[in-house]
Amino acid sequence: KREREEGAAALQRAYSEVAEKNRAYLEMLGFVTHELKSPLASIVFGIGALREGILGPLNDAQQTALRSSAYSADYLQATIANYLNLSRLEEGDLGLQLQGVLLQREIVLPLVARFSDLAAERGMCLVSEIDEDLVAWCDKGLVASVVGNLVSNAIKYGGANTHVVLEARIDAAGESAVLTVADDGPGIAERHVPH
Repeated sequence: KREREEGAAALQRAYSEVAEKNRAYLEMLGFVTHELKSPLASIVFGIGALREGILGPLNDAQQTALRSSAYSADYLQATIANYLNLSRLEEGDLGLQLQGVLLQREIVLPLVARFSDLAAERGMCLVSEIDEDLVAWCDKGLVASVVGNLVSNAIKYGGANTHVVLEARIDAAGESAVLTVADDGPGIAERHVPH
């Protein structure tokens, strides 16, 4: 009995240590990502000004380099948003901002515009087959983050010279909107599907 009690106490200490390390990690992650937001916003603004020709015309090589920089900046912004959301979720501070959202106009078309250059570099075409009038009750920022990650992955792992198709529908019960992102890549290995 004593060995069991000692084992339980040791397990409890280990659990407390892991919980404390996890809390410290999330706290640091939240701080670092928050600090990165402002300088990254300045970088994105600068890239946008260059791409729009505000500071003068760019040659083709400069345009190509700028597209790559824009993609990297977008990726960093999405990563920072994901980490901030993870930190808030773990701390119980992530409140959903639910509202009626036109999926096509407010979420999908901005993502298509954001990723179209990257898709074009791979010979891919982004296609949205979403009804313009389809409204979902959701947190616009979180859904855009998730769909953006799916589109980014579809471009990275889908087949070159193919399509990435976004679709949305209301489920059979009429209670949920189901949004899908499909590509022509190899798909997820069967062993990873449950995860």
